[in-house]
Amino acid sequence: METTDTLATLFTKVTTADSDLSMAYDTSADKITLASSSGSVLVLGSSNDTSNFLVAARLNNNGTSSVTSSYKLGGISQASELSSANFNTTLVGNSGSFRVNGETVTWSSSDSVGAILASITQSGAGVVASYDGVNDRFLLSNNTTGDIGISLEDVQGNFLQATKLASEPINANGAQSASTSVSVNNSAGYAIGASSITVDATSAALSNGAKIYFENGGIFTLDADATLGATTLSGTLTGATLTNDETGYKSGTFNISSAVSLTSSAAATAKSVQINYSSGYANGATSLAVDSLGAALSNGDVIRFGNGATFTLSANAAQNAATLTGTLSGGAVADDEVGYLVQNITVGSNSNDFTTGDKVRFASGGILTLTADPASGATTLTGSLSADLSSGEATVSRSEAFLSGQVFQFANGSKLTLTAGVAASSTSLTGYWDSAVTNTEAGDQAQLSRGNDILYSLNGGDILTSHTNTITEESSGVSGLSVTGDVTGSGIRVDAVDTANNAITTTASHGLSTGDIVRLYTPATLMGGVSSKTAYYVRALSSSRISLHTSSADATAGSNTVDVTGAGTGDQYILGAAPPSFSVTVSADVGKVKEAVKDFVGQISKTQSLIGMHTTVKSDSDGKVEAGRLSNDRLVNEIAVSLRKKTMGEISGSGSSFDRLSDLGFTGNGYDNQISLTDENALDTILREKMGDLEKFFSTETVKVGVDGATADYQSEEGLAEMMEDYTSLLLGDVYGTEGALEDHRDNYAKEIDRISKNITDLERRVQFNKDQLTQSFIDMEMAQAKSNQEMQFLTQRFGG
Repeated sequence: METTDTLATLFTKVTTADSDLSMAYDTSADKITLASSSGSVLVLGSSNDTSNFLVAARLNNNGTSSVTSSYKLGGISQASELSSANFNTTLVGNSGSFRVNGETVTWSSSDSVGAILASITQSGAGVVASYDGVNDRFLLSNNTTGDIGISLEDVQGNFLQATKLASEPINANGAQSASTSVSVNNSAGYAIGASSITVDATSAALSNGAKIYFENGGIFTLDADATLGATTLSGTLTGATLTNDETGYKSGTFNISSAVSLTSSAAATAKSVQINYSSGYANGATSLAVDSLGAALSNGDVIRFGNGATFTLSANAAQNAATLTGTLSGGAVADDEVGYLVQNITVGSNSNDFTTGDKVRFASGGILTLTADPASGATTLTGSLSADLSSGEATVSRSEAFLSGQVFQFANGSKLTLTAGVAASSTSLTGYWDSAVTNTEAGDQAQLSRGNDILYSLNGGDILTSHTNTITEESSGVSGLSVTGDVTGSGIRVDAVDTANNAITTTASHGLSTGDIVRLYTPATLMGGVSSKTAYYVRALSSSRISLHTSSADATAGSNTVDVTGAGTGDQYILGAAPPSFSVTVSADVGKVKEAVKDFVGQISKTQSLIGMHTTVKSDSDGKVEAGRLSNDRLVNEIAVSLRKKTMGEISGSGSSFDRLSDLGFTGNGYDNQISLTDENALDTILREKMGDLEKFFSTETVKVGVDGATADYQSEEGLAEMMEDYTSLLLGDVYGTEGALEDHRDNYAKEIDRISKNITDLERRVQFNKDQLTQSFIDMEMAQAKSNQEMQFLTQRFGG
């Protein structure tokens, strides 16, 4: 083989070398199959092989006459740079960015695939990014279980599209009615190879050669015309067997708009701002803290953020400014959220009919998100631009061919399944769609799968929901309960309700068999004609489609199908009649409660010890008396007495069989207000046998309406802990609208300290004044004495001595 060989030439060489061998490439599976026509066991590889073709083709010995690639050929190496990675969709631009759950991730064409996956995982978006080499796909998985979703958006460039985490969308060109459908009407169903099938009366005529595609993979090709209302179709069934009521669709032509083709008439500079405030901003905010601006903004400029929120400036903002003044509307923005300046972009001729929200991609990676509906054919488009635009820069056309088996989901819920591949530039697709699609309706191949909330019931009661796989106190109402499920339940989410055929389609394979018993559930409004209290028997129409019946015999025969009259609202679930169950014994954490009781009493003893330290009067061996600083403080001594009475006295009105702490094994020593646990066995017995009484002793509370002016109601009967809480609140304030006795006392001490400090300051000022006066008098006296000495010397010299 040569490096210039194509797969076709290689396949020819293999057949030429051994006519018993054949090789083929499956475009939809992206795999090669090597087979022996005679059924001989294939033996691959030898010691003198000089190429790695078998490795590259992922062909391995399996002991049979046919070998298929172990996984897809179009794999991507995580060590590859983005510019050379084996993407089917061409990467647009040399750099760009995208958002995952609101977190922005930047990329450069020189970055490795693995580095970008690591950046996504470490971005704070709450997801793990990985590459599945076996199935050749990129995966994003939420760190948190439950139905919480993942939001994705390319901001600059098309990384998400290139990795198939988002898809290149299509737009319907004209309103298109749903594909003609048929429903099998034979309780026995049909095996592969059947030459005719009985169906409900057809709603339209079918032509010789028409293909009917069923969701389970079955294909029925007509070999004769069928008139409107026909109940028998002649042809050949391939692909899969059919069951009664299975629905199939006629493949037809689905028209889509041609790719956007525009050229900019003038250059445009993208301007962006990034929020720099950890708490983010709510709708209506009038100023934003942002990272230093790279370019000045003007009064009236509008910044559009990725979630659709806009900020309209009410004042100019200079380059390097870090605060914007204006009004935020259309939603809240989070920290690090990036917004782009809304501006007018001029283009050449325009044959597209755009609408608000449409995205136009340019060759450099910039994305123009329209913020206003332009007139048909308008050459001025208004929107937020994510990267600089050069004059003459063209838009990017679809680069990936359409493949058989691809599924496009439209905004109105319709699903288009392609039955043939066509070139990327084609505007006519071949496939079937299950409901009508309106003109310009957008469809994409987004492959995000919703997570599952846990559905459960307690003791056979009503079904409850928890937003993770953990049953919590909040969702169950059971105090302290926290149970994490580690088994897969028997429920499945409903995808669609076919009221015309009384059939229900599930989002994935339901795994049910005809005759199985199920219940239905929704947290909103249940589908019409059924009850969540009734058990139904299933008839499995396909791996993802069922009908409901009220008896096992009816389900087996396909008769007396339950009439489903409406789709309901919100998520609908089919639940197995015997879901996994487990027993949970909810009991008190005795050790934790015991430590809490001991700590409560210990804190009271510590408080009494602190009071005693500052109020005790002591005398030494010499008879010298030393009084504590607070020994004469009446309030502090009253607090010590009150604490002793409340903790060691009788507790009445709690409803408990215990009246005192001593009943729990605690005693005081009689002289310093200290309380200790002297009978631990008594407390252990109470914790084990009378937990309810213990709870009442501490926490019982009977509330009466408070007196006028009080900020809280009055507790007339209460347990020890509640009583102590109220007492400390009276001391510290907030119960009756006062500051509290202890707070007042503290404030009085503070005022007295301030008064003494002021007096000391005044005294120091007077002392300093007197000092200054005396010092000055002394200086004056010395000066007078010096002058007298001078005069004496003068007189002595003058008159002689």
